[in-house]
Amino acid sequence: MATAPVSPAGPPLLSRLLPGHRVLFAAACEPPAEAPLNLSPLEWDRLCRTAEREKAASTTWAYVKSRLGTAVLPDGAERLRKLAMVTEFRMLFLQQTLTDSVAALHRVGIECVLLKGAALATGYYRAFVDRPMLDLDLLVRPDRAAEAVQVLLASGWRLPGSEEKIAITNESLHHLPVLYHSSGVEVNLEVHVDVLPLNQPLTWGAVDVWAGAEPCHGVLTGSFRPSAPDLVLHACVHFVWSHLLRTGSCRTFRDIRMVLAHGAFDWRVFVTRARAAKAGTCCYWTLRLGQRLVGLDVPPEVLRALKPPVGTIALGALERHLLSVMIPVGADCPSVTLRRRMWEWAVQPEWSGHAASRPWLTDDPDGVDQDEVATPQDGLSPGVSVWSEPGAGGRTHRYMRYAWQLVRHA
Repeated sequence: MATAPVSPAGPPLLSRLLPGHRVLFAAACEPPAEAPLNLSPLEWDRLCRTAEREKAASTTWAYVKSRLGTAVLPDGAERLRKLAMVTEFRMLFLQQTLTDSVAALHRVGIECVLLKGAALATGYYRAFVDRPMLDLDLLVRPDRAAEAVQVLLASGWRLPGSEEKIAITNESLHHLPVLYHSSGVEVNLEVHVDVLPLNQPLTWGAVDVWAGAEPCHGVLTGSFRPSAPDLVLHACVHFVWSHLLRTGSCRTFRDIRMVLAHGAFDWRVFVTRARAAKAGTCCYWTLRLGQRLVGLDVPPEVLRALKPPVGTIALGALERHLLSVMIPVGADCPSVTLRRRMWEWAVQPEWSGHAASRPWLTDDPDGVDQDEVATPQDGLSPGVSVWSEPGAGGRTHRYMRYAWQLVRHA
């Protein structure tokens, strides 16, 4: 299913973004939305930093270039152009290393499933360089994971320290130690035995992905890609559960748009799978925000089927909060604890079947943004109000300003 065209002004939430960020998301719309390019130096800097963080420098530069034409580039646009060039070089290198790695595994009979960026870049984007990433994620059968690492170590990858690290695995982790490329280029590779950390509550994983995986051909013979519903489900879960909606929004929405545009997407299968995985609310918020920021064409009945048990007015306030978590739009959320409580309100973990599990309580160091990891000082006791946090009295104005931001457009 293709995405629906958006108006020149863009989807509804674009107008709430700061000018530099509006350019970033306007470039991700299909067709691209209009966004002013007469940016101040501060806005160009904000755009470049966010585009680099979101791995969207190439896409954003293509948009800016098409709009500026032959005009003399502002300093900020020149910086964006250079970021895009560096990204393209890294992606060309990563494409070759992926081909070499898959071939090395295939020679010894080890099958793998390409996950996340690798699967999308090779199956859904026009060219590999159009889907920037820093790492490769390969899913292999658990009984051949250690062997796979040894094969990759002989094919240009290295461990950061002693090779004895290969034997050091945490039973809660879903991948072996990260591999770095011996060339010194800033890319890495993870050999996965599952698609999600093993200590989280979502009931979807490697068995499901292998069952629906589709074979790759040509230079990637011996590897597979997840099915389209599994790719979208993984993108939603990774964005909302692993990253708490704080990073990766632009590339997540683009990834989903590319999958939807590739052919008929079976929404019925997707909804069934999302519910069975206890990931309905993760999918709801990813799809809703993507629809309202970049124009994802999501059928209304899909959003209704995945919606958490929250009223319409509250959904609007949560949308504005989550937007401010993803991309600064004004008053920032004044505390980590409040951000967690709002995440819980949006995701409804108990209603979703997650029991007491939360992303910030994970012991997977790669599973959540580090400033969200729980500490004894975080006030996580049940019933503790954010208004009674130590030192909160001096921040009352920030809380009130933030609350006003959430309700003023209700």
